[in-house]
Amino acid sequence: MRKLIFIVLIMLASGSPLLGQSLYDAASQEVVLENGLSIQLHQKSNPDHFFYEPIQLRFATSRKGEPAYSLLSYKDGNETVVIFHFLLTWGLTQDQMTAVQDTLVQQQGKTVQLMGAMMPAWETAAVPRIEGSSSLAKALQNAKVQMGKLPLTPNTQMAASFQMRGADAEAFQKAWGERSPTLREVTIVLPYTLHYKDGTRGVAYESAHLLKRNFYQLIH
Repeated sequence: MRKLIFIVLIMLASGSPLLGQSLYDAASQEVVLENGLSIQLHQKSNPDHFFYEPIQLRFATSRKGEPAYSLLSYKDGNETVVIFHFLLTWGLTQDQMTAVQDTLVQQQGKTVQLMGAMMPAWETAAVPRIEGSSSLAKALQNAKVQMGKLPLTPNTQMAASFQMRGADAEAFQKAWGERSPTLREVTIVLPYTLHYKDGTRGVAYESAHLLKRNFYQLIH
């Protein structure tokens, strides 16, 4: 009998993604930083604890604060080959966390606390994808790609590598080297899901979201 109860408890904890976890309130509160960044905050069971929605897909940075990317170009016979490698991350920086915390205290008092990011559930087998209909977007879409899943934890890193050849390689190398505005036409996108509870209806549900940024934003 004890064994049966133990098995049932494991199934409840690991079966549905909406079971075995504390859900976020559907109602949100917005905090806007001085740079215009809008951050949506949600509570859980403790009304003084706030969590921010996944935000700010960006290049990771080195210890010196430099964006973690590289572009290597070489010739394979008469053909240009470009390997574009970068480390991708998401979430608020420590300075931004502090700014949000200060704003919350000003608005609601000293007992409130920003606990961190909401826990996303990346779509099944989801990896960041390239969207866009421009020639630059197609160059990356047609590239030989190695890319993993973005981590659930903010400010951790995921590596990606794109190998392009010929005209695609030359066009991307030129646009990247010039920091061309045409990079706005290339967007990296990651779908994810958040789990909520609706206090008025007393139900749990999932909500689909997109974390995305174009390459011009990433490099500036």
